[in-house]
Amino acid sequence: MKSALKKDFFREIRRNSGRFISILFIVLLGAAFYAGIRSANYDMKYSADHYYDQTRLMDIRVVSTLGLTEADLEDMRQVEGVESVVGGYTQDVLCENGDAENVLQMIALTEGVNQVTLTEGRMPENARECVVDTAAITELGYEIGDTITVQSGTEDDLSDSLRYDTYTIVGSGSIPYYLDLTRGSSSIGHGTQDAFVLVEADAFSLDVYTEAYVQVEGAREAFSYSDAYEDLVDPVRERLEEIADAACQRRYEEVRQDAEAELSDARAQLSDAETELSDAAQEIADGWAELSDAEQLLRAREQELHAGEAELSGGEQELSDARAQLAEGEAQYRDGEAALHENQALLDATRAQLEEGKTVLEAGEAELSRSAAELESARTRYEEGLAQYEQGQAAYEEQRARYEAGLQAYEQGAEEYAAREEEFRAGWDAFVSTVGEPREVVWQFEELDARKTQMEEELAAAGTDPADSPEYQQLLVQWNLLKTAADTAQQLLDGQAELAAAGTQLEETRAQLAAAEPVLEAAAAELESSRAQLADAEAQITAGEAELAAGQQELAARRAQLSDAETQLAAGEAELAAGWQELTARQPELEEARAQIAEGEAELEEARAQIEEGRSQIQEGWQQIEENRRTLTDAEAEYENARREAEPELADARGQIADGEEALAQLEVPDWYVLDRSMISSVASFEQDAERMKNLGEVFPVFFFLVAALVSLTAMTRMVEEQRIQIGTLKALGYRDSVIALKYFSYAMLATVTGAVLGIWIGEKALPYIIMDAYGMMYTGFSEYFTPINWDQGALALAASAASTGIATLVACIRELRAKPAELMRPEAPKNGKRILLERIRFIWKHLSFNRKSTFRNLFRYKKRFFMTIIGIGGCMALMLVGFGLQDSITAMAQRQYVDIFTYDAAVNLDSNAAAGERRELVEAAESYEGVTAVMELSLESVELQNGENTMDAYLYVPEDTAMTADFLTLKDRVSQETYTYPEEGAALSEKTARMLGVSAGDTVTVDMDGKTAEIPVTEIVENYVMHYMFISPAQYEASFGEEPVYNQLEINYRDNSPAAEQRLGNAMMEYGACTGISFVTELEQEIQDMLRSLNIVIYVLILSAGLLAFVVLYNLNSINITERRRELATLKVLGFYDMEVAMYVYRENIILTLIGILAGAFMGMVLHRFTIQTVEVDMMMFGRQIGFFSYLLSGIITVIFSVLVNLVMYRNLKKIDMIESLKSVE
Repeated sequence: MKSALKKDFFREIRRNSGRFISILFIVLLGAAFYAGIRSANYDMKYSADHYYDQTRLMDIRVVSTLGLTEADLEDMRQVEGVESVVGGYTQDVLCENGDAENVLQMIALTEGVNQVTLTEGRMPENARECVVDTAAITELGYEIGDTITVQSGTEDDLSDSLRYDTYTIVGSGSIPYYLDLTRGSSSIGHGTQDAFVLVEADAFSLDVYTEAYVQVEGAREAFSYSDAYEDLVDPVRERLEEIADAACQRRYEEVRQDAEAELSDARAQLSDAETELSDAAQEIADGWAELSDAEQLLRAREQELHAGEAELSGGEQELSDARAQLAEGEAQYRDGEAALHENQALLDATRAQLEEGKTVLEAGEAELSRSAAELESARTRYEEGLAQYEQGQAAYEEQRARYEAGLQAYEQGAEEYAAREEEFRAGWDAFVSTVGEPREVVWQFEELDARKTQMEEELAAAGTDPADSPEYQQLLVQWNLLKTAADTAQQLLDGQAELAAAGTQLEETRAQLAAAEPVLEAAAAELESSRAQLADAEAQITAGEAELAAGQQELAARRAQLSDAETQLAAGEAELAAGWQELTARQPELEEARAQIAEGEAELEEARAQIEEGRSQIQEGWQQIEENRRTLTDAEAEYENARREAEPELADARGQIADGEEALAQLEVPDWYVLDRSMISSVASFEQDAERMKNLGEVFPVFFFLVAALVSLTAMTRMVEEQRIQIGTLKALGYRDSVIALKYFSYAMLATVTGAVLGIWIGEKALPYIIMDAYGMMYTGFSEYFTPINWDQGALALAASAASTGIATLVACIRELRAKPAELMRPEAPKNGKRILLERIRFIWKHLSFNRKSTFRNLFRYKKRFFMTIIGIGGCMALMLVGFGLQDSITAMAQRQYVDIFTYDAAVNLDSNAAAGERRELVEAAESYEGVTAVMELSLESVELQNGENTMDAYLYVPEDTAMTADFLTLKDRVSQETYTYPEEGAALSEKTARMLGVSAGDTVTVDMDGKTAEIPVTEIVENYVMHYMFISPAQYEASFGEEPVYNQLEINYRDNSPAAEQRLGNAMMEYGACTGISFVTELEQEIQDMLRSLNIVIYVLILSAGLLAFVVLYNLNSINITERRRELATLKVLGFYDMEVAMYVYRENIILTLIGILAGAFMGMVLHRFTIQTVEVDMMMFGRQIGFFSYLLSGIITVIFSVLVNLVMYRNLKKIDMIESLKSVE
């Protein structure tokens, strides 16, 4: 490029610095957003991979249902590709924490795998110290230095798994196994783990490992989310699965043999104890037999004593009389008690009547409250009507003032018009008298100008210098003289046209004032009518208040009556209590009589003994018998005590033996579960969130970038078109077309490449970090985030930016450079004026003012500017609408799924292997639990749905009683909101499942359940947002699979949804052996909200970026518009327009274009939102499809605000336009 052109290049940048900076900033925004969002997926995975490698997260986790031995670990170490295997221990325990009970997962610290990242404190130094989950510090209230005490939570002793029950917290931290805030389910407590606790392996007392952690050779060097990593891990996982059968069989034999040996020892000990008890019982029985023989001998000798007994009969008669008196007293006591019961019944009846009166009183109070509410509502309406009346009065006064102001302005305008007309007429007449008719003068000048041009061309063709031609010089003198007159004549003609337009406008103003007067009179009449209606309403309110006061007095009287009745009832109850007290006082007298009778009987017995004393031999015999009886009784008591003490132990031993035998009979070969990282819920969840960012980057940044590129393209195209005179000058000076094009291409490339490079650097460094930091609220394990420059995305953004502006610049240059220098050095001929469509609608056009006509002409005559502005504003509006729409779709998902569709409150998982009685006991416990309103059993099975080549994993939902489903589930169509009854035949299929399978209502789906297949017709497609479901009835299940469903879940509805109440319910259900877990809808809803909350922050970034782009786009388009029309706007100033009038001349067009752009953007936003939602969704979720009205409103308001701000910024540029420009020669 030549030196002069280089200088001009840099001057061009300084002269058009605003345009240069706007192009740079637009490209910066587009490139930053494009590269940043599209890089977020990789940066998230890269940061996660670094964290996994840093903490040595296991590649594979092996879990066995009977634990893992050292032999199992050694077998794993021998597998090809295994780098290391470490055994681990885990155990769920309960911990009291104030009024709450937490479920903690005790985890053994392991060397070289799943390393701890300390947040604060230190690592444990002995088996009684622990490091707790960071969540335990922040959410559960634990602190370093606290001591926690744990308990088993099951029937097993804590010592079976842990050596100690008390641990001191010495630190807090995180482990890579738990990236997010969820900790998994548990089989104890309320069914959900609250936090984990890390202890030394020595703290566990287990004989076997609960799990094993496997590291794969070379896996740490591979990228965790790459095919190369999977190619390393998958073969090792498959080899581990291959050795599982032999290891499981070995473990089964070990457990079975140990159990049989323990059962044999227990049976032998039980048999010895039972034999000892049997021998002692036999000895006691022999002693009682000998004692019985001695008693028979003594009874024979006692016959001789009957005579003495006769003497005692008199005493017995006296005792009989005493007993009769005692019976009479007891009868009187019973009569008194019956009378008191009768009085109690009367008091209860009175109390019932009193309660009935209270009910009637409460109903009256409710009716009175309703009347008061209605009266208050009427008063509110009256006050609102009064406010409306006052507003109408103010509006009427304002309209009246405007009318009078308009009338005054019209009269003043008429006077000014008359003065201007008189002044113009004087100038016109003077010109006609001195020069002639203005139009004729203009025509004469045009003819003379044509002759001058023709003569110049002839002289040029002849090679004659015009200065040497007398004829030309004479003609030139005439031309100069006539030009001055022609300019003055043209000004007079323009003034005549302006004066005619002003007269027309005055007539229009007069007509408008005449039309406004009857409108004002009608408004005054309407206000008078409103005032009369308000007076009637006030009178009605006054009457209603009087009635209300009367009702309140009546209720007060009834309350007094009820108070008297309650006083009487209290007196009766006091009297009844006194009767009971008196009756109770008589009871000791009866007891005393009974004691006297007992004493008399004792005296008679003593007399009998005295008789027997005379017979010494019999007495001695009885004494001997008594001694022997006491000896036997003591021996029997000792035996009974020993038997009672031994019986629970024996029963417990028998129970343990029976349990052991049952367990041994049910013992099965264990299963190995070989799980890779994809089975870690937090790792899988993080990958899904990263994929969401990838999906979002497929759509939103591309559209964002297209809008930015389109505006940049427009700016460069307009710049080339504006500088056609400079281009023509450069061509005339001999510059080549390529050199001239290079100037503009370099200008565009410098702005574009600078903006793109800055945007790529800022976008790829800032946006991924912001996104990861937002997700950091949910994934708390990461210690740092990495944002490397992704050269592929950066290169793509740079190439796209350069191509969009560069190609547009070259095309515009080529188009202009095709013309000759003489053509380029003249301004481009304006397009022929054409009538716009609105001009053909006469009844509208003729009522428009001059300014409005100019506005519509400018809008529709320059179609390229019109459509580019609409596309720019509409694109930004669409981007913001998509951002708000995504927020609407995501936020509403959890609410619709777990409030509108699934209406149950809790789900209890049933053990399929539990006995029918245990399952029934759990169901009855749930039904009788306080606060539970409904319980439904159902079967929830994982199945595979097929339709042609399309397959989908889903849940098969089968309720025990379809009539109860309305309390737990709502089946409806998402679009029409039509509600369906639960299908008795066929199946209802969730909407996204149907879409992914490619089926609709009336089609048939193949269901594969554990190898059993069935063809089931689809009767309805129903709304659903989380997971995939097929809903069928028990009858359809049995008809399809030939067996009854196994009900493995309970759904529960209850009144109290507080966390404390849910924890109590969870604890109560987990006490039953048939319950394997419980989940609450509030927890599920909160988990989804937590998972999507971070995505909301990302959406805010999208909205903010779209808003910035909207501002820059509007600024650039307005700047181009003003630059192109500087001459036109300067002419308006020359004609007497004030600065604000000139500004409004432009603002009116901007306002209309903004409103049209908002409408176009709303339509584009709907389409883009639908496409974006379908792209961002993951397979297991369906986001909402509706955009809220508030989102439309907010997007439109933001666009309007940016438009207003741009207009305010542009006002300074409008004021700087110089009026002299309009007087300069066009050429």
